[in-house]
Amino acid sequence: MAEADTAATTSVRASRPVRRLYGDGLAPGAIVGSYRVEALAARGGFATVYRARHVRLRRAVALKVLHADLVAGGALRRFIGEADAVNRIAHPGIVDIHDVGTLRDGRPFLVMEWLDGRSLDAELAARGPLNALEVLAVMEDLLPALAAAHDAGVIHRDLTLRNVMAVPRGPWFAIKLVDFGIAKLIAGDRRGTSTSSDVRLGTPGHMAPEQIRGEAIDARTDIYGAGVLLFELLTGRPPFVADSALDLADLHLAATAPRASSCAAVPAALDDVIARCLAKQPVERWPSAHALLCALRAAVLDEPPPARDLVEALGVHVEAHVGDPDRADAAVFDAIDELLALSAAELEAAGLAIADRGPTDLLAIAVPPSRALLAVAARLARLPRHAGVDVAVTVHVAPVVRGSQRDGPLLAAGTWKAGAPSHDVQLTPAAQRFADARDHRLRAARSVGDRDVHAVVVVPADATAAADHLEVARPHRSEDGATDEIGGVGGRGEVDVAAVGEVHAVVL
Repeated sequence: MAEADTAATTSVRASRPVRRLYGDGLAPGAIVGSYRVEALAARGGFATVYRARHVRLRRAVALKVLHADLVAGGALRRFIGEADAVNRIAHPGIVDIHDVGTLRDGRPFLVMEWLDGRSLDAELAARGPLNALEVLAVMEDLLPALAAAHDAGVIHRDLTLRNVMAVPRGPWFAIKLVDFGIAKLIAGDRRGTSTSSDVRLGTPGHMAPEQIRGEAIDARTDIYGAGVLLFELLTGRPPFVADSALDLADLHLAATAPRASSCAAVPAALDDVIARCLAKQPVERWPSAHALLCALRAAVLDEPPPARDLVEALGVHVEAHVGDPDRADAAVFDAIDELLALSAAELEAAGLAIADRGPTDLLAIAVPPSRALLAVAARLARLPRHAGVDVAVTVHVAPVVRGSQRDGPLLAAGTWKAGAPSHDVQLTPAAQRFADARDHRLRAARSVGDRDVHAVVVVPADATAAADHLEVARPHRSEDGATDEIGGVGGRGEVDVAAVGEVHAVVL
């Protein structure tokens, strides 16, 4: 860029050596693109932030420059990725990035809006712990911004008090979420999770267990970070304290989080909300930033949470078990990966959505439930497997929130999955009742008369003319009598009457 000439001109006019303005640090008066540096604002392990001003427009900006020793490799990609992440969100609660560029020595820089204020940890140090209403006021600003990030496919991964700015607004302050330097873009991943090798990045005292283990992450990883932040705002201290980062990680992985009420006067309902944020398993946390905000409002303002529109769904949980953990080797873990990949492919081909996936298990759901999917689950239990790996396939039927794959009783797989592997699919009592009821309905449907019925379309009682899913029973004769071949037909209009012959629709 034209910076080199400008820099030289500036140094001559000021009669200063170039190195004083443009060394490892940028001195006041240095020109970077269209901006003149005014002062050093902050220095971190990743980058240095300066206060600068547009030369012509006189607009104050924050100039963030990557450290010279981090220009090569992943740090550079993450630095440029911050601009990509923020530009995908475009929310007033998230700091704006106006421009990007490169210094003549190769260091990249970001030009961001200047925020007159201080970080939330400095605000907390000045004010002391906040009360429940004040914490809710903070979250009313922060969580919608976080939700916007998640909707754009961006996981922040580093929700800390230092990465939240408190911008003065009368006697109180507004919130701006900053520092997306290690944010993860996940919108292109069909599971909505990240499995890249750098997922361990983050601040040790705020990292979710799956982040520490280097496992797949999603929006619920940030919900854990929000829980840590809530705990700190109310108590003035983090939930876990240790002498080393390793010990701190162990606490986040295995220790039960203390209740916030053990450290401060916290209402019981609010205590419960924070405890759910800090659950070790992502599926046990609040499913979204919006759900967390609704829960906080209910806990603090004593308002009932909004009614959830629940719909029945079928869940298939597949879990790999290592026969002898002491003898597990790389081949065993490769076999687990292959088993889960095959299972996911089978389930997705059958129309289920992968709602959650861990290193040894996955959960897929279908709305509404279909009798045909039981056969799909049964096939999974008989997939080829490594000699040292067993599998448990469990089917359950329970509600989920309509339009969501992240909320509802069905998502709490830990409460209904089978504990031991089996070569057959294992139905929970709810799934068995569903299967038995459908079998009964199909038998009733076949007794519609003495006519030769080629197919019976079974329509759920609550279905409309545009039913989302139909089941087709195709009786055929064998030496042992009549048997059924059950096949799912998804979507209106996919039942071809001409193809199946005489059809009797039975509303059950």
